[in-house]
Amino acid sequence: MSLEGRIHEGAVVFDQPVPLAEGTRVRVEPVNETKTEQEGGKTLLARLGDFVGALDGLPSDLAAQHDHYLYGTSKRP
Repeated sequence: MSLEGRIHEGAVVFDQPVPLAEGTRVRVEPVNETKTEQEGGKTLLARLGDFVGALDGLPSDLAAQHDHYLYGTSKRP
């Protein structure tokens, strides 16, 4: 079972009612917020949106043939 909550005035306050008997021993571990939560819920696409389509004149097969363009290898079929 996993329960979530926050610390309020030095005590754990759970987000939902807790189905545990009074006196039940528990272990509390801090939860790190994800990068998305820290950045206001923006997705990677939203954060990088200003760069989408910023470069013109790239080969149409750049994604599929990136090794060819980066390292000079033969194009894959």
